[in-house]
Amino acid sequence: MKGQFKPRTRKLALLVHVVFGVAWIGFEVMVIVLALAGITAENPRVLHAAYVVLGEFGPSLYAPFSLGTLVSGVVLSLGTHWGLVRQYWVIAKLAINLATVLGGNLLIAALLRQSAERVMAVPIDSLDAAAVGSIQYSLLANAIVVTTLLLVATVLSYYKPWGKVRRARVAPRAARADAVVPRGNPRPRHQRRLTTPVGGTPPGRP
Repeated sequence: MKGQFKPRTRKLALLVHVVFGVAWIGFEVMVIVLALAGITAENPRVLHAAYVVLGEFGPSLYAPFSLGTLVSGVVLSLGTHWGLVRQYWVIAKLAINLATVLGGNLLIAALLRQSAERVMAVPIDSLDAAAVGSIQYSLLANAIVVTTLLLVATVLSYYKPWGKVRRARVAPRAARADAVVPRGNPRPRHQRRLTTPVGGTPPGRP
C-alpha cells in the first residue's frame, strides 16, 4: 500500500522500537531491584548508594527510554499495514504507552529525585529506611505497575489479538459495494448498441 515502509526500512524501524522497549523494561527492573535494596538494606551505605543512583541517573534515563519507545512505536504503526487506529491491539498498546510515559515522567521521576534528596540530607552513619519514608514504597509500587503494563504491551505486540476496528473493517466493504456493477446494462439507453441477429435485421427495423 502507498505510504508503507519498504522491507528494509520497516525492519530498521522495528529494531529501533524493540531496542527502546527492552531498554525501558530493563530500566524499570533496575528501579525495582534498587528500591527493594533500599527497603531491605541494613547497611546505611547500601541504602544511601541505592537511592543516590536512582536519583542521579533515573530521571535522565526515563525520558529518552519512554519517549523513544512511544515515538518509534507510532512511526512503526504508521509505516506498516497495521496503522495507528486500525487494530484494537495497536490502540491498546498506544494507550498503555501514553499512560506509562506520562505517569513515569511526571510521577516516578519525581519520586526518584525526592528519594535521593532525602538520603543525601542525612549523614550516612545515621541513615535508615525511615529517612526515606513512604516514598520508597510508592516508588516500588509504581515501578512494578509500569513494568507490568510494559510486559502487557509486549504480549499484545506478539499475539496481536481482537482483530480490526469496526470502522476499518467496514470501509473496504463499502468501497467494494460502490464498485459492484448493477445487474443489466448499466449504460444509458441512448448509448446501447443494437445487436443484429445472425442472418437477420436489427430489432425494431422492418
